[in-house]
Amino acid sequence: MSSENRQQLSDENLKKYLDYIEIKDISLEKPTIQLLNRLVFKHVSHIPYQNQTIFNQEKLNIEPNDLCSRLVSNKIGGMCYETSELIHSVLLKLNFDVKCIKAYPLNGKPYDPNAPSSHNILIVNIDKKLYLVDVGYGNNGIRFPVSFNYKETEVKEVFPGETYQLEVHKDYFQLNIKIKGDFVSMYRFNRPFEEIGQEETVKNMDKILDFKGMMPIRDLYLKISIITHEGRICFYSEPKNGINTCYMINEIFDDKNFEKNLEENNNKYADILKSNLEKSMNDILEGQKKEMEKEINLKLTEFSNLSISIQKNACNQISDFKEQLNNIKDQTAEMYEGINELHDSIAKNELVLSSANNIINHVNMSNVQNVNNNNNQKPKPNNQMNVNPIDDEYNNDENEININFDKNKIYKELDIKDVKFFTLDGFSIMNNGNTSYKNLNIVIDKENSDKDIIFSGNDKNADLFGLTMNGDLKPQDSQNVSLALSINEPKVDSEYKMTIYVREKNKDKNISQPLEICIKVKQYEDPIQKKQNEAVKIYEELKKQFVNYENLINKVEIIDKYMSDELNIEEYKNNINSKIKQLEEKQNEEKAEQIYKKLNLDNLDIQRDEIIAYIKDQNFEEDKVQNWINEKINNKKMEKAEKIYNDLSNELSFPEKNEALNKIIELNFNIEEIKKLYQPTGETNATKDVKADEIFSEVDGEYGISSFMDEDEVKAKIKELNYDKDQISAWVEEVLLNNPN
Repeated sequence: MSSENRQQLSDENLKKYLDYIEIKDISLEKPTIQLLNRLVFKHVSHIPYQNQTIFNQEKLNIEPNDLCSRLVSNKIGGMCYETSELIHSVLLKLNFDVKCIKAYPLNGKPYDPNAPSSHNILIVNIDKKLYLVDVGYGNNGIRFPVSFNYKETEVKEVFPGETYQLEVHKDYFQLNIKIKGDFVSMYRFNRPFEEIGQEETVKNMDKILDFKGMMPIRDLYLKISIITHEGRICFYSEPKNGINTCYMINEIFDDKNFEKNLEENNNKYADILKSNLEKSMNDILEGQKKEMEKEINLKLTEFSNLSISIQKNACNQISDFKEQLNNIKDQTAEMYEGINELHDSIAKNELVLSSANNIINHVNMSNVQNVNNNNNQKPKPNNQMNVNPIDDEYNNDENEININFDKNKIYKELDIKDVKFFTLDGFSIMNNGNTSYKNLNIVIDKENSDKDIIFSGNDKNADLFGLTMNGDLKPQDSQNVSLALSINEPKVDSEYKMTIYVREKNKDKNISQPLEICIKVKQYEDPIQKKQNEAVKIYEELKKQFVNYENLINKVEIIDKYMSDELNIEEYKNNINSKIKQLEEKQNEEKAEQIYKKLNLDNLDIQRDEIIAYIKDQNFEEDKVQNWINEKINNKKMEKAEKIYNDLSNELSFPEKNEALNKIIELNFNIEEIKKLYQPTGETNATKDVKADEIFSEVDGEYGISSFMDEDEVKAKIKELNYDKDQISAWVEEVLLNNPN
């Protein structure tokens, strides 16, 4: 966990957050990758990215409970610092080992050491594996945690088509995303990790607001983006175009449900965007108006000072300039009439101001020798000065083509899901001549273009929207171009072609060479749905393999693990087999217990565990168990009877041993009854043994019988022959005859 004593999210706000992102059943016992996967995907699909805070130049507040109120309760989302800090506080609350790391966005451009760190990411440690979590990168963000080893450059595919590369350098790591077959830089962060706290994050925000360079998310547009189950969508509006909003689709995951999802999100986020944009627009417009007034007053002052010295030589120019100044006043008045006319007003005034600059420069030329004007034109003699510099600026050779595209042809393959609305970018318009251009249009060559390709929101037979450019297209300059297109009723494996030119606004002549665009439509298979189908197939195969134990196979668990690349099928099977073995052992134990109770074996002088084990060994056959029990009981009785027999044999007059043992058992081992039955009436066993000893000594002395027969055997025979010496002698002689040796 971070070493900093961070402010904590309250239990109440944790519950609000989990309810809002629709996570109900979580265990707080131990953080797992499964829970982290759910939290990250649910977060990016419920809490949008939006740059209102930085766009409005607001101070940053990342206190977790305040963030929860704004991002969850008010449902407006937040910039990277805000949404990242919110899930950071949630992970800490759920006992995850997580660190907040400082990052430097690149977005395909070289690293600028002077630019401030304007992004935070999270590193989560689960069972000694480090997962990168980034919920604040807008519609191009990462939908699930990605694990890297951070020791060597590594490529990881989160989903088909969503591939990331972590470059490992000596002093830093760089995360790249694969786009159109090539890896493009996203951001870099220091090696070792440079952890950042809440206070430093707030200070970084202040540095971003004070940064002198261009930052698009601060200076150019207001946007809201969301990543859902159906696709990646971005709603945005540029201030110069008023409060009208539009959307851009980065990727569609679920073609079937995307249109409905887009409509729902458009209704929700477009309204939020417009309401948040109203205040921003008013502030921006007011600032731009003040800047315009300053610029006009400055030019008027410059002109007034210069006009005194050049009055005799430039009366014609002054007359023209006064007329233009009147036009400026009229145009400025119109600018205040409404927000939607601001863009045209600014363009006109910029044009007039540029003309004023030309006039001033021309005037300077009459007093200062060999001074070039701002357009790199050669100075003209005073008697040849052009009195209409506006026409001069846009005068070009009728036979000269100054504008080129940086490529002659664009060939692109698109999935059928992408062709309803797509963009073409990554090419430029270049001005190779010596003339500046403004207000350029892209137009279609109707004869060489497929009727099914159209620009979004425009009829094919009309001139299309002006290109979005940062000012003029100056000599030897170039501007990146991005075209919004769509294909009407696209067909798989079909090619659609279009030829376009660049043309000055309201003029019929093309000023560029043609650019051919060819789009091939391919079949689309949703990568998420494909992976889900694969997971379901694995589930069905496991059900067949373990047909009697379907309840042990968790469908949700299999899909979750497979989607997050955590499913090891062999390991999962082994786990099921282990559960089956445990279950069978439990069932066998219960079945053996039932037989034990049924046969009423509690009061036997046999260990219970021994009986249960034998029941299992005999496959629960009750007859075999009963026979074994009876045998065990009889043996126990016989052992007990024999002990009594041995203990009382010198005292009582027992008959033959087996007969005596059976009788002892019959009398249920009752000593009194046994003594009463076998009370000696004559010789006792002891006297009989003495008598047998005497006779054995006589026989042995006469025949030497002890040399070839056992003494106890002989004595037993003596007792059997009832001590009759004649019978004993006859028996001994018979034995000697049969054993001559």
